[in-house]
Amino acid sequence: MVGTVSALGQHAGGVIISDRNRRLSLYDYCALQRTKDDGRVASLWTKEEVAQLGFIKYDILGLNSASMVHYARQLLGLDPYEDALEDEEVFHDVVMTLKHKNIFQFESQLGRQAFEDFMPMSISDLANATAVIRLLGAEAGREVYADYKAAVENVQQGDTEYWKERLYQECLDPENAKISIDVLRDSYGVLIFQEQLANMVKAFSKGKKTFTDGNHCRKLLDKHKKKYGTIDDCQGDLEAMKTWHKTFMEILDEYFMPFLGADGYGTTDEDTKAFLTFKLKRDGTLPLPERGPIKWILSSAAYLFNKLHAVAYSVNTYNMMWLKHYYPLEFWTSSLTCVKDKLDDIRNMLAAMATECPEIQVLPPNVNKSEANFIMEDGNIRYGMGAISGMDAAAEVILKERRLHGEYVSLQDFVTRTTKSKVNKRCLEALLFVNAFSDFGTIYEVWNQLQLLGKDIEAPVEDATYMAEKESLLIGGNITYTHPILNRAAYYIPLTEVEDGMSDVCAFRILKILKKTTKTGKPYQLLKVSCLNSGMQCNVFDWANRTELEGQTYLIGRITKKGNFITLNGPSTAVGRNFNMNSAKKALGR
Repeated sequence: MVGTVSALGQHAGGVIISDRNRRLSLYDYCALQRTKDDGRVASLWTKEEVAQLGFIKYDILGLNSASMVHYARQLLGLDPYEDALEDEEVFHDVVMTLKHKNIFQFESQLGRQAFEDFMPMSISDLANATAVIRLLGAEAGREVYADYKAAVENVQQGDTEYWKERLYQECLDPENAKISIDVLRDSYGVLIFQEQLANMVKAFSKGKKTFTDGNHCRKLLDKHKKKYGTIDDCQGDLEAMKTWHKTFMEILDEYFMPFLGADGYGTTDEDTKAFLTFKLKRDGTLPLPERGPIKWILSSAAYLFNKLHAVAYSVNTYNMMWLKHYYPLEFWTSSLTCVKDKLDDIRNMLAAMATECPEIQVLPPNVNKSEANFIMEDGNIRYGMGAISGMDAAAEVILKERRLHGEYVSLQDFVTRTTKSKVNKRCLEALLFVNAFSDFGTIYEVWNQLQLLGKDIEAPVEDATYMAEKESLLIGGNITYTHPILNRAAYYIPLTEVEDGMSDVCAFRILKILKKTTKTGKPYQLLKVSCLNSGMQCNVFDWANRTELEGQTYLIGRITKKGNFITLNGPSTAVGRNFNMNSAKKALGR
């Protein structure tokens, strides 16, 4: 039914705050429910609804990255609440060499592109990039991205007046250009922040409107977009365009048009004049201004980011960059620890480490050396016992027993001291296949010892592919074993080097396979992959719906790149979890 809730979503960082001293308990006044995943208490109401009851809703975001920075600074003996000072060397290292992995806001391919396109060299530049990359979801936003990129490139090449001259060229009224230069100075003449729009209302009106009025204008534009979409959504639909234009002009007439002069109703620009008077082109579409403040407002209607958020986020981003540059060991140790319960994130970080800092080795779990978290050990990182898939409470039992009564001197000693508790057959098998018993012999020797102790668990095999896959399923990557396909990966081109419009063969790790259907009902697959040679993550369309990819982990395939779309053409070689267990047993002589 129209107007009813079709699905429930949980905000990543939304928190509702009440005042118990005033006896305003959430339990008494707010609709609540337990979430399915972890049983947390969540509100059924939106921020607007809880505000009517007198409660405050805050979005507390960036918690994972903030936790990572906090933990890393603790490892270094530094004040965890103190921010790092801006350092040009940090930006040159992390940005110029594209070390974007696990850097808050920039770890995706879009973030890498922002590093490459904008080369941010300050926290202010990071904040701008943070805002601009959020605009790419709409055509108008992509134009803003291009404008900002051009402005930045000219400034970096020494032409600091380029963006000012552009504003004078865009505005028919020189006074409007002068005002715009002042308001948009921090973003090189491009409107990207909510606060800038509010300040423009105040500045163009010469004080007749306040910043608060400008912020109200911004909210009205946002509501207008949510209700009617953008003009691009309406083009060609006469009634939709009329409604969109009428309500949009009501906002402009209140906050902008009385103050724009030659850039408003007094314009001589034909496109702007046609837009303002709703004079359609022959094809039935509405002309759009190609210059000036009205064009910027149209673009901003797509999306504007909050500058306070952008700066706060970017401080967190810079703190991570600073740690990655000066203290990579602590950076990656804390990063891995903060995602120890997310195997996919661990897998991505291990791949990123292999690319960015191969000098740091990740050591396998060890029942006598590992802790619950990842720890530093002789310049390397020891895998955390608590991060092994399926260990659950068993890891804590093993660690507690070791703390109380010392290290395990033999496999028999380990079994005697732990298997009466939560360390069951499944846990012993996991520890075996990740080589956590290396103090007591090779993995094959340990398996034989376990048989003598009456522990009938799966045997290791001489099939390197199988052993590598087994290890990867337990810890997210390979430490003891190397998957055969990884040895071949270096012979293929990195995805980042495949030119637009071209085809080539690349080696990927398959992260996820989503089953899709076209509008005509034809099935296809969307592969979320990570390039083994560049670490770049992307989506690959498999229009042929290759069933042999199901259950696989690695893929060598011919792809075609067109813009942001990557298609799998094949033929492909997929290697993964589908193994012949009979042949594996035969390798053991069983």
